[in-house]
Formats: sequence, structure tokens, C-alpha cells
Amino acid sequence: MQTSIIILSYNTKDLLHKCLTGLLNHLPKEKTEVIVVDNASKDESVTMIKNEFPAVILMENSKNLGFGAGINRGVEKARGKYLLFLNSDAMVHDASIERMIELLESDEQIGVAGGLLKYPDGKVQRSYGAFYTLPSVCKMLLLGDKGELWGRTEDKPKSVDWVSGGFMLIRKEIFDTINGFDPYFFMYVEDMELCYRVKQLGYTVYV
Repeated sequence: MQTSIIILSYNTKDLLHKCLTGLLNHLPKEKTEVIVVDNASKDESVTMIKNEFPAVILMENSKNLGFGAGINRGVEKARGKYLLFLNSDAMVHDASIERMIELLESDEQIGVAGGLLKYPDGKVQRSYGAFYTLPSVCKMLLLGDKGELWGRTEDKPKSVDWVSGGFMLIRKEIFDTINGFDPYFFMYVEDMELCYRVKQLGYTVYV
């Protein structure tokens, strides 16, 4: 197994259906497994997966564990050399995942790779960046995402401090070494904190 794709879902039945449909149309099934961790959804997400995506590995939480702890639980079932964390509202339209894997295969010092997240109209979302400092936080508070995205180019892979957990590829051996996401972060900045620990080990992070 080359890649384990782990999707955390909470009341996102329709979005999750589109996400899974896109994935299964773009990925080599013999090298890829898809694991969905349901964070105690109240909609029909679980029933939909069981009925329409029998090949998907489903893990049901009895309560909402948050992002990091939920992903950690999914990794317990993962058999892949690489782990890909993907938001349930993401749509895969091209070979981005394969290119991210090729990037990690080409350089053993790259520990994490992130893909660009875009809005439906094609505008780039804030899905990578530098670790926070007091000036950068002030800039973000004053200008919002526009301040963080100003002047950036996305024409080729580049080294960054962190990438979004909404589209993050990491070597499983590294994830295991750092004991995964810190479960004390229920939601937000857990991806930045994980990338910080990866870089502390001497690996690089690319988008």
C-alpha cells in the first residue's frame, strides 16, 4: 500500500459524497486506501458511505474528537507508506496527489507536502505560510488572508514553514515518530504545530 487517504467528516454528507467520488475517479485503487473517520455526525453520512462506498474503510467515533484526535484515530488503520489528510469538502480535479507523492519520493529530506487549496472560483486559499510572529499576526489581523497571500506565487514547489491539514501529505514513519497531531488542539493551528515538530526533526515542508 503506497498511500492512505484519511478524511475526517462531521455532518458533511453531500460534500463527502462528492469528495469520495472525485478521489475514486483519480487514484490507482491498487496503491491507495481511503479511510473516513466520522466524528459522530448527526446526518446520514455513515449510512451513505456504507451503501455507496463499500471499499472505503469507515471508523465511527461516539463523540466529536476534533480534527487532530480524529485524524490520529484514522491513522491507526492506515497501511500506507504515505498519509494524506484531506478535508471532506475538497474536490480533486487533477493529478495533484500523484505529484505530491513524486516530490516526496524525489527527496528523502522532504517530510511534508501540501497541495494548493482553491475556492470554486479558482482563487487560492490561505493553505500554507510562515510560522506566526508578532508582526505577522498584526498583519493578519489588519489585512486578513489578503495580507498573507500578497505577493505569493504558486508556479512551482517551494519550501514553507507549514501547510494546511486540509490537504497534507506526510511520511507515515515521521507521523509515527512525532506521535501524530497534538490532541489538545481541538481545531485550528494543529497543522502548523505538527509541521513545526517535523521541521525540528530536520525535515523540510513543501507546498
